Amino acid sequence: PIITSEGEILTIKEIFEKYNGEVAMIKGNEEWTKPKKEIKLLSLDLKDNKIKPEQVKYLYRQKTRNPYHEVILKTGRKIKTSTEHPFFTLRDGIIKTIKVTELKKGDNVLIPRNLNIESNNLLEYDDELVNESREVIKEIIRRKRLYEQVKNSGNNKTIRELINSMNEEDKNLIKTYDKTSPRYIEFEEETLNEYHYSKSKQFGQVSRVKKPVAVTKELARIMAVLIAEGSINKSYVYLTMKEQDIPIMFIKDLEKILELRPKLLYDDKRKQYRVAFRSDAMIKLLKSLGWNPHNKAGSKEIPQFIIKADEEIIKEFLKTYYECDGTVSRDCVKVTTKSEKIANSIAYLLLRKGLVARINHERTKTRIGKYSYDGKFYNLRLYGAELQTFYEMIGFLTKEKNDKLKNLIRSNEKMKTDLIPGMQLLVRQIRKNLGITHKQFYELTGMHAHNIENSNNALMISRSRLKRITNNLLTEDLLLNQLKTILGGDFYCDTIKENNEVKTGKDYYLYDFSMKENHSFIAGFGGIISHNTQSALLEAMQERNVTIGKETYELPKPFFVMATENPLESSGVYFLPEAQVDRFLFKILMDYPKIGEEQQIMKRNMTLVKFEEFKVQAVLTPQEIIKMQELVKDIYLSKEIEKYIVDIVAMTRSKDATEYGKYVELGCSPRASIGIFIASKAEALLNGRNYVIPKDIKKVAYDVMRHRIILNYLAQSEKITAENVIKAILDKVEIP
Repeated sequence: PIITSEGEILTIKEIFEKYNGEVAMIKGNEEWTKPKKEIKLLSLDLKDNKIKPEQVKYLYRQKTRNPYHEVILKTGRKIKTSTEHPFFTLRDGIIKTIKVTELKKGDNVLIPRNLNIESNNLLEYDDELVNESREVIKEIIRRKRLYEQVKNSGNNKTIRELINSMNEEDKNLIKTYDKTSPRYIEFEEETLNEYHYSKSKQFGQVSRVKKPVAVTKELARIMAVLIAEGSINKSYVYLTMKEQDIPIMFIKDLEKILELRPKLLYDDKRKQYRVAFRSDAMIKLLKSLGWNPHNKAGSKEIPQFIIKADEEIIKEFLKTYYECDGTVSRDCVKVTTKSEKIANSIAYLLLRKGLVARINHERTKTRIGKYSYDGKFYNLRLYGAELQTFYEMIGFLTKEKNDKLKNLIRSNEKMKTDLIPGMQLLVRQIRKNLGITHKQFYELTGMHAHNIENSNNALMISRSRLKRITNNLLTEDLLLNQLKTILGGDFYCDTIKENNEVKTGKDYYLYDFSMKENHSFIAGFGGIISHNTQSALLEAMQERNVTIGKETYELPKPFFVMATENPLESSGVYFLPEAQVDRFLFKILMDYPKIGEEQQIMKRNMTLVKFEEFKVQAVLTPQEIIKMQELVKDIYLSKEIEKYIVDIVAMTRSKDATEYGKYVELGCSPRASIGIFIASKAEALLNGRNYVIPKDIKKVAYDVMRHRIILNYLAQSEKITAENVIKAILDKVEIP
């Protein structure tokens, strides 16, 4: 399931079928289409780490039988995804992406912790399903006119003449009017369209209910009671409860919203309160609003008109639902349902209140009166600090349950559930940047620095503790601002519980979206921040081909990938995974142009000079470049030079190799050795030699290694660059 910016929760297939418009492109078994009307999903914006509406540019569908992954998180959330899709993860205070195939048990991934939607309380009725109501209204108007004719005819002779001019059905109707006045005769014609009607075998017993225009708190409570406690058989509605508060509220809401007036009954034998009534019109009205009242317990769902409603309506619905099916246990607030759809919808609704539920699907023994049975139920639990949020944002209807909740809050106020991993080193670096001692840190925050900063401490730090730090450190600092952005983000760090590859052996449709700017959306059972795939770039760089569906196309030769990385305005840009960055041979730094060069750029810019006037000419053909690539392979490189290359690369992985070793988080991979080996041969060829010398190694080492050396926070704070590390290594390694 996926949540739209309007709060609607649909499967990705339902979205494709609902919005599928003009075909933009078809390649093999892949299909890109433009939405036939605007659709926005909720997307993570990395500029400020907030979740915002984002427009879908294209819908994507591919028929495949490739394996997929089913990922299950510690909070019970789960998602099915292709092997190419990445997830968001938080590593050392930086949001990065990681492919699903690389996710291991215990890794963290980002899920939403707060959702803001573009709510709408107006009700939309299915035009086809309200046709019956329209037909009934027309017939009521016709019969009222006929009734008036009869009553205004004056004498029996006129009535007989009137009867003789009519068909058999109307003749019988007039005879009825002469004896009695049917209920619908009392309906005011001006207000007929304010009601929803249902046909009856006896038209005089036509059923109707008031037709709401918008979702109200009363309607939200009615739906919560029907879903949680109600039983519907054909047109009969039943409600049975031990206490009378909910049934009384239910009756009052039915009368106010639908103008139904059922009675409250008491079963003295079973010691239960009962509400039982029949209303064809109410059942058909609910169906025309898109809700099926006859679904069994395991397939019940919350109607979309509730899910799309504003925060006050959501609060009232959840408050009532929790009062019916929720409980306050010894350590949490829990709500139970047999329906997976309801569990998913409640999880999303709670996210709109800033609450991340833990979802379990477990076997539970249930007792109803004298009967008991075992069944699997979904339990959504809230713990720790979330209990206070639940009390403030939702709560229960009755004082009894609210009092229990307040007692639970007092006994669990120190329990923190919103934990953020890998913050120890970042906090330590912030403290050092600001020149704060351990004693000063304790005086400012009330926390011991050595406990918070211990990198060997496997425990995560809670968001609230980190906020205490940022609230008390008022000096401007780059890393401090980075931490504040993380803490203000709309994400929660969940943990991988299972990551299973599933092989289907049969065709299925794989769906995806192309977003306008931020390439992510909220999807999956319970809500996970899902990212689009980057496999095409990876395949082009490594395998020198691109796969579309089941067909693989070889890229032209020579072929290479160029990418730009702007040090400014990089917010909102997704970092490439380290494995993908490692596949670039060179990272070349481009500084500002020299004065003379900038003068030439200014005079020869494209607004003044046409491209044709530059008379750009090829200096080499593709075939000549390929021939030079073959020549590079024949350039001689001695065993001494080979060892020189390996010694240089190996030294990047040693903390004690140079005075800059302490600044390196990760050293170069073997690709660096391969890159220097190949690039030094090319450098020798360009200098007219058929052999490599140490000078060639030093010349290419910076470009090959600078993007492969990953620096830590200490390096950032002390403005140490990869160039400093490389120079120290080249100065230290003995030249052959």
